[in-house]
Amino acid sequence: MPAYSNMTNCMDICASFMLGLNDTAAEATNATVGCRTYHASVANSTTDALMKADHCWHAGPSGGKQCGTPCRAYCDMMKQSCNAAANNPFSDDAFCLSACSLYDIAGNASTVSGANLWCKIYHVTASFGGDKSHCTHASPSGAGLCGNRTENYCMIVNQTCTGTNALYTSMTSCMDFFNHLTTDGAVSDRGGDTRDCRIYHGIAAKALNDVSHCQHASHSGGNVCGTWCDVYCNLAISACGNNGTNMLYADPASCKTACAGIATAGKIGDANGDSIQCRIYHLGVASQSPANAVIHCPHAKVVSKDNTCGPAAAPTTTVGPSKTATGNAYAIVLSTLTLVGVLLF
Repeated sequence: MPAYSNMTNCMDICASFMLGLNDTAAEATNATVGCRTYHASVANSTTDALMKADHCWHAGPSGGKQCGTPCRAYCDMMKQSCNAAANNPFSDDAFCLSACSLYDIAGNASTVSGANLWCKIYHVTASFGGDKSHCTHASPSGAGLCGNRTENYCMIVNQTCTGTNALYTSMTSCMDFFNHLTTDGAVSDRGGDTRDCRIYHGIAAKALNDVSHCQHASHSGGNVCGTWCDVYCNLAISACGNNGTNMLYADPASCKTACAGIATAGKIGDANGDSIQCRIYHLGVASQSPANAVIHCPHAKVVSKDNTCGPAAAPTTTVGPSKTATGNAYAIVLSTLTLVGVLLF
């Protein structure tokens, strides 16, 4: 596969990279135009087919793991070609490099599909031709060509939200939940009940060194990727259906009306307690399998089955005389004895 599709494509991509100091062997490992020029000259001077192919890879857009890192090349090209707000998922260079470090690195320069870095490099390279739809495929979501959103989301959050901040117990449970979300969104999403919003916040947990973003990346959305009621109602319909035995609501409007009266003072991940967070937790579990839906959809009702997401039980008291009651009992006995004494004497 040629390193560049034509001269214009080469010139446009070349503008993404730093020039470097020269085009000699001294520049041979830097993320620069000079490094790529050096390797192109070596490829041009050799008759060894394998050596020519190797140096042409180094001279290509990705740098071939020689002219800087593939992530450095990816971020330089995203900044150059996919810089419009609608196409740019990255707030700055550091954020892009953090995202790139989470991508699978399987493949090589000829890889044009799958949830991996090389596919994303291929599509950002293609975006220089004017078709900016390639920017979406080059983004963290993959947009169905460089993996689907579910694959990319689970690959990201299972690396950034770990330990006590882990969102899922397995890749399967992650994918089952994410497939229940109904809206893809856009690469620029930072809020709203969308897949792309959660992908962004999954990356932000690492890029911004702030694990609170894991809450926004979770199925609950953390009141950022959708309001509590947005998430609750979308999950209620998608996980429990709008007909059949698991149905909670016949349509989103009736759900929104009911949701307005549910308390929001719980914590994300609560499995008990009268709150929207508890009900969303059970809908998340319900979304993982039909068997789970049978059990957990009823817990997510406004009137939660078995009071699972209901008011806290009233404190129990031990039946028996209190000190006051005991004192009164003694007083009664004493009064009775006094009365008997009066009557007898």
